[in-house]
Amino acid sequence: MGVAQVILERLAQAGIVHGSPVNAAHLADLMSHAVAASEGVGDWTLVQRLDGGDLLPSDIARWAMALLRSDQMAEVLWVPQRFAVTASTHAVLSRLDDLWYPGPDDLWMEGRDWGLLIDHNEIASFFNKD
Repeated sequence: MGVAQVILERLAQAGIVHGSPVNAAHLADLMSHAVAASEGVGDWTLVQRLDGGDLLPSDIARWAMALLRSDQMAEVLWVPQRFAVTASTHAVLSRLDDLWYPGPDDLWMEGRDWGLLIDHNEIASFFNKD
């Protein structure tokens, strides 16, 4: 089973039926945005960081939802797997325990003017796009 299929199955099991895969060209853009934000370069400004090492994924999700303030569509990228979908932020974050696993997964979510990186070390970083 391919990576894309595994992630699509995770989405389906989490009840997210409106996710749609992102095309390859846009995937490359998302990868470069995630890297730039994590390295503190480019158009990304760190707003807030959370050390989630002692927290549950649901705690990280609540923190992120409070920063977003509303549900919106975003591109959601599983960085190591190089796979992304467009999905509702609320749908993804409310099911974060099913969609992100500490250790192997880095998850990048990008909206119109913001980015959220939840890395494999359980550090969540919220960025504004300049």
